[in-house]
Amino acid sequence: AAILSRLAPALCAAGFEVQAPLLVRWYNEHPRVTPLGVAHHLDADGDTLALLVGNSRTLWRPFVRWVGERLAEDENYLSRHPDALDAYARHAVSTLLRALDGVPGLDAAPSVVFADETLETHGRCVSVATAAHVAGLAFYDASLQRSLHKALGPWIAYRAVIVFSGVTAPRLPRPPEPTSPLSPAEAQRVLAIQQDCFLRWDDSDEQANWGRLRSIVDAFEIGREHRYEHEMMQFHYEPDAHRRLEAL
Repeated sequence: AAILSRLAPALCAAGFEVQAPLLVRWYNEHPRVTPLGVAHHLDADGDTLALLVGNSRTLWRPFVRWVGERLAEDENYLSRHPDALDAYARHAVSTLLRALDGVPGLDAAPSVVFADETLETHGRCVSVATAAHVAGLAFYDASLQRSLHKALGPWIAYRAVIVFSGVTAPRLPRPPEPTSPLSPAEAQRVLAIQQDCFLRWDDSDEQANWGRLRSIVDAFEIGREHRYEHEMMQFHYEPDAHRRLEAL
């Protein structure tokens, strides 16, 4: 509890206010995860405490401020770091974890699996959407292949799972399994838009493709008041790298 109570406000200040504790076994024993093998598992004993870290649109201003600081030091930073948001998540989470040194009960440095890691790049890949589901944070809709939060709707993203090696919490209450916050009518309407998007996918017209991807997330009624602001939408849904980075 002392670890999370100290870390949570620091993560919020960095723009990562979406947080959910879980036990490693909740994730590793999930039916979608167990058959996948150890490269997709969290590497710790089952009762080890973990924390899923994510964000809503509140990430944007801390992220843009951080990018501005990098650009003040190196005007070519973005050209050399096109995945600036992943870089920010790694920097912020790693910096905040180093600040936990000396916190009672934390005898080993936490390990972190970041959401952008793949089997090809890191030899491991964790399903952050499944972690969110077992932590009771958001419902994973398999047909839409999307996490849906009861308040934020689809306007949510996950950045990392922190595993507190050596910290066990066997009495952590397991939350009830989340259910879909969508009405059947809304679910069917969004699914139809998504299916149309992929049926019309055209590798020769990336602008149209990404415009239709944007239309999927814009079709949700739930969480509409938490929609990403204009620049954040441009950053996430603009296929042209130069125009995308103009949002910063």
